[in-house]
Amino acid sequence: MIRIYNFAYFSVLQSHKKNGNVIDYYKSLRIHKNKTFTSLVNNLILNQALKLDVVVDNGPQIINSLYYVFGKRLATNIINQTIGKVFCAGENIESVERKILEQPNMNFILDFCSEAMDGIEDQTKFFDENCQTFRETSILCSKFKSQNVVLAVKISSLIEKELLMKITQARNEQLRLFRKILSNNQESISVQDFVERVQNNGILLTKQDVDQLNQMFEDSINQISLLYKIQPIYMYDVELNQNTLVKKFLTLNKQEQQQFHSFVQRIDAIMEPTYLNKTTMWVDAEQSYLQLAIDSFSQQMESKYNKEDTIVLNTFQNYLKSTGDRIDYEIEKAKQFGLPICAKMVRGAYIVEETKLSKEKNTDSPINDGFDATTQMYERNIKLLIQNAQNIKSNIFVASHNEETVNYVKELLQKSPLPPPSGVKFAQLYGLSDHLTYQLLDEGYNIYKLLPFGRTEIMIPYLMRRAQEAKKMLQSNGMQTVLLWDEIRYRLHLK
Repeated sequence: MIRIYNFAYFSVLQSHKKNGNVIDYYKSLRIHKNKTFTSLVNNLILNQALKLDVVVDNGPQIINSLYYVFGKRLATNIINQTIGKVFCAGENIESVERKILEQPNMNFILDFCSEAMDGIEDQTKFFDENCQTFRETSILCSKFKSQNVVLAVKISSLIEKELLMKITQARNEQLRLFRKILSNNQESISVQDFVERVQNNGILLTKQDVDQLNQMFEDSINQISLLYKIQPIYMYDVELNQNTLVKKFLTLNKQEQQQFHSFVQRIDAIMEPTYLNKTTMWVDAEQSYLQLAIDSFSQQMESKYNKEDTIVLNTFQNYLKSTGDRIDYEIEKAKQFGLPICAKMVRGAYIVEETKLSKEKNTDSPINDGFDATTQMYERNIKLLIQNAQNIKSNIFVASHNEETVNYVKELLQKSPLPPPSGVKFAQLYGLSDHLTYQLLDEGYNIYKLLPFGRTEIMIPYLMRRAQEAKKMLQSNGMQTVLLWDEIRYRLHLK
């Protein structure tokens, strides 16, 4: 994106930074200058409220109380005018388009915040309506030529949650078998040896199974090719769903088969304009008990649509202990099959739910042991991605509100700038870390804001996660509050 500066203004900004006066530098950006006075006050009050554990930790109960006391219509309006106004772009595509037009120098990710929910009476209708909204959002992304606008999709808004869980379980069982057969990452065996090892584990393969394996692997099999080419269920190469290595672990009844077929049709409907217009699409990460299925779908979509451009990106939550292995696999897969590296790197959004679930089931938590461990995981993985992006076409998003993490990535890029068309983009959520967003924009980095939108009743899970994230950020860094106060004082002619 080409940006034209007023030279004197730019000089002032650089002077502030060189003199180390960080607060004055951020104040000089006036990042909240386009907000109305009412929005400033609302944002400030909400920031103060979200610092309080009692408010954030009891968020769902507060929301339920609003609906109980005021009724659906008034409660919805209250939510929309308070927390919704800070963290969301509105309820429909038209409101999103207005937000984009208001900030012509910013890139955006459009996130229709619909996901797996309990209590939906007509799930098919729910999924079909979500599909239509994602498709319309993809078309909207292509309308903006001077800005980069990305589509974000949540898989659980398009397929039954129970089916996702079943496919994830099947993938888990597949992976346990694969680890027994090929325990060494470097080991490579013939298809014949692989067949023998499978059968030694009590799984009898038919001649058709073996013929399919010979077609898939040609000469030899290693751990990377095994994980890449054998899926728990196939979206596109549907004849492979009759292979014993699929059927052994996943048996679907007729209703589930139809549900999966409908899901693939919905993905095709979204990808048709997305691929045609070369729009980048994020596949959002979700809870760990759904993620292996989502990873499989994302991988199959990448194989189909990323042959010429980096269209489909998967998301990696670095608060998970398993993410290091997943990034290692992504890099080796790219090297072995000549694929681009496509990754959105986040800390993770489901820590409260994941921790609670592991305690209830008395199982080991999938979450890293503390904030510092997650930071180490994030930095380790992003360093590997950037190092390998020197020689592999890549599309990497650093989605972070943590200033130390962002500065770490900037240092990596200064030491090892990436050759085009590869590159690293930064992203922050709408309503969070605006000072960091505009600093990156001022410094010339490729920066995006994620714009969530949707009906209030389906936005509530998203809003609760944002409240948790905002609490941590606001408790550790008061810059957002300082800059809101400064803009209010400016409007009141008090400075």
